[in-house]
Amino acid sequence: ELYLRRFKNIPIIYTEYIPGREFTVDAFKDFENNIISIVPRERIEVREGEVQKSVTIKDNSIINDCKKILENLDIKGPVTIQLIKKEDINFFTEINPRYGGGVILSIEAGANSPAWIIDLLQGKKIQPLGDYKYSLYMTRADREFFL
Repeated sequence: ELYLRRFKNIPIIYTEYIPGREFTVDAFKDFENNIISIVPRERIEVREGEVQKSVTIKDNSIINDCKKILENLDIKGPVTIQLIKKEDINFFTEINPRYGGGVILSIEAGANSPAWIIDLLQGKKIQPLGDYKYSLYMTRADREFFL
């Protein structure tokens, strides 16, 4: 609070800290605004904003809440939704009309949205993703190169 007082003439947006589990949802909508996929994944470890360890999950409350959000947004293509789950409440923190950095996990789980974009551009109809691989774990690792 002391720090914020120094900026009393500058509008600032800040939010309450919400302890809980952090999730990213990779979603995709076709060119006709139909929801094709909603794949939630838990952010187990994050470094500098990028997910290092993540796992796909099956959480109907997250999927249903994201479906309500997506039904009310006129967005085509990839959508990244972030939230924190505290007890049984989903607190949504971000919605971005783009791919998230860890989307490769959702693609590997069955939501192959890059292929869907190509199909849509060729005039093909995409069917909604029925199910995806959940409990699919991803980890990233640094690698050194010596020259």
